[in-house]
Amino acid sequence: MVAPMTEPLDGPTASDAAPPSPAAGASEAGGAGAAKARAVAAGFALAKLALQLAALPGYGYFRDELYYVACSERLAWGYVDHPPLSVALLKAVRLLLGDSLWGLRVVPAIAGAIFVFLAGELVRALGGGARAAAVACAAVLGAPVLLGMGHYWSMNSLDQLFWAAGVLVFVRAFGAPSARAWAALGAVLGLGLLNKASLLWLGAGFGVALVATREGRARLRGPGPYLAVVIAAAIVAPHVAWQIEHGWPTVEFARNALAEKYKARSPLDFLLEAALLLGPASAPLWLAGPVAALRRPGLGRALGLAWLSVVAVLMVSKSGKAEYLSAGFLLPASLGAVALERALAPSPRGRAALGAVAALLSAQLALAPLALPLLPVPRYIAYAAALGMKPSSSENKELGALPQFFADMHGWPEQVAAVEAAAARLRPDERARAAIWVVSGGYGSAAAVEFFGRGKGLPRVIAGHNTYWLWGHGDADGSAFVVVGGRPERLRAEFAEVEEVATVDCGLCMPYENGKKVFVARGLRRPMAEVWREARRFELPRRLSGRPPASRVRPRGPCRSSRRAARGRPGRRRSPGSSFRSRRSPCSSRRSSNNSGTGRSMTCSPRRCSSPSSTCRNRRSLGKAWRKRRRSPCRARGHCSSPRRGECTSWCSRRRS
Repeated sequence: MVAPMTEPLDGPTASDAAPPSPAAGASEAGGAGAAKARAVAAGFALAKLALQLAALPGYGYFRDELYYVACSERLAWGYVDHPPLSVALLKAVRLLLGDSLWGLRVVPAIAGAIFVFLAGELVRALGGGARAAAVACAAVLGAPVLLGMGHYWSMNSLDQLFWAAGVLVFVRAFGAPSARAWAALGAVLGLGLLNKASLLWLGAGFGVALVATREGRARLRGPGPYLAVVIAAAIVAPHVAWQIEHGWPTVEFARNALAEKYKARSPLDFLLEAALLLGPASAPLWLAGPVAALRRPGLGRALGLAWLSVVAVLMVSKSGKAEYLSAGFLLPASLGAVALERALAPSPRGRAALGAVAALLSAQLALAPLALPLLPVPRYIAYAAALGMKPSSSENKELGALPQFFADMHGWPEQVAAVEAAAARLRPDERARAAIWVVSGGYGSAAAVEFFGRGKGLPRVIAGHNTYWLWGHGDADGSAFVVVGGRPERLRAEFAEVEEVATVDCGLCMPYENGKKVFVARGLRRPMAEVWREARRFELPRRLSGRPPASRVRPRGPCRSSRRAARGRPGRRRSPGSSFRSRRSPCSSRRSSNNSGTGRSMTCSPRRCSSPSSTCRNRRSLGKAWRKRRRSPCRARGHCSSPRRGECTSWCSRRRS
């Protein structure tokens, strides 16, 4: 643990030569005060662990939890939507504890308890006493979003530990620089980046703190910070190599998720949501704490700048989720607690007020049933209604009676039962080459069928969503599929024979999972390799269900005019006998690209093309006359995701199919 530092929030000023004032924080800086602060933090950590364990068996497996289990069966140096460390640790946990809810969730519960204890350690490292530790630990304990993150396995439950360790090591490296301290900081940041890329925000905040403070610039004149960067880069290098080998899929995933999946928020909405997730009563603490730290030179100003830099990045992005602040919540909570103790502890009434603040923050545990499955579903719905809380989600998705966090713990066995009934319709000679193709529902449905279908003789599960697409379609040759989701008319266009077998009735699950159809489809009309290239979906709409994103429902150009004409409205002026099909663009015509020279027929996809030689990407090849007179869908809307060069298509031609 990090030992308390002498005057850690103050820089080396002339006032340091004067005797210290008899403030309560300073009076408890000795061994007895430090032991008392540590005991207080340990008490709050045990309370956190008890609460997490009480809710541990509630409801069922979470969507992301099942996906992590599927990833742990296929260890690699990277995945489309997360780095590899949390998956590798989950593999070890499964080998030791099994796949039960207790086995998967006990480690996140312990991680949450350690996070509370480290909040007290940070207060102690900043020179705070037992009362400040109680205030900070109570704030972290009562944060609803942290209660939810400690309930199931994910990279988020481990991410908070790396943030806490990074802050504590930075405090030591900044206050008492040494090669060992900076090397430890680099190791923590590197391992944290192997767990979740959001630790880059913390590293950027540390960089701002070093550049913007006089003491930080003095540290930059030594080798320590650069040693930390080198060590962190060396640790994360295998994951970066995996990204390069696979064409940076995480970058595409993040871009698409921010554009299509997450809701855009104004800075005010972002702060209001953060206040709700981190606890309404603690909002003054974590808002005022970093600002108050800016007034104190040295370490206090550096930490305040680091945190405010993280908040500014998330607010400016407009699509960053407020819950991203939760991993580093112990930093502003500790700064606020220490500042509050400095202001109130010198007087007896102030010390009593500190106790009242800690009690008020602990009272936020009344919101725990909103973040943990502590109540049966009917009682939860009534409790949330009594508090005026409606089901919510940070994503653009329709909701039912439960918020997305709880809804994603329901309905998986029912969905697998429907798939099992459909698989029973396959003939024995078809099973060897058949596959269960999850068209809608994404990695959650695919992972659920894998997890709950083990030992039932089901065919291989494939999906085009995120890392499932990278895992490929296996031996499936297109002769027979069990298709989960999708629109019947689109399926009949792709298959020679489509039979609707079952309907998923999952009750309290997400609405887009409820009522989903399960089909048996035979005789794929196109080669499987071609269809699989188009099935790739890194947080973009599904290929066969026909649900384009809201931003692409009304594309510009001839497609929009053709729809207006179909509704009896005047469209773009055209010559007699002309049609959209006759307006052949370089992307939709069956001719070779001007740049690639492959001579292949070009097909269509709404995603961006990674090849610099693609006709769609290199718009100059279209020519001025084409750009002025014939605005093709490829120019107006089209992008290319095909791994082959020169294969571009118009989004509109896919809509017509």
